[in-house]
Amino acid sequence: MVWLALTAGFTLFLGLASVRVEAGQAPGRTSRVTRLWSRLADELPEIGSVAAVQAVVFGALVLFVAGAILGLWLALTAESVTGGAPSPPSDRG
Repeated sequence: MVWLALTAGFTLFLGLASVRVEAGQAPGRTSRVTRLWSRLADELPEIGSVAAVQAVVFGALVLFVAGAILGLWLALTAESVTGGAPSPPSDRG
């Protein structure tokens, strides 16, 4: 349940959050995260096929977000491990 809440919060942040921009055309102003990504797509270099470059960049973004969500899930479901050596199996016959 915690994983679901954190994943939903992360998704909402990516979709709705605003961040402070310290460089570029509007230093010191806030801009939405989705707007920053769309401006990045507009400013990609025009080498080869523009659609292919955009697909690679946004594919990498999707992999990053999926990896962050998977890492969060793995961290929250991990079992605690004690530092001692494992006990030998009992020999009850």
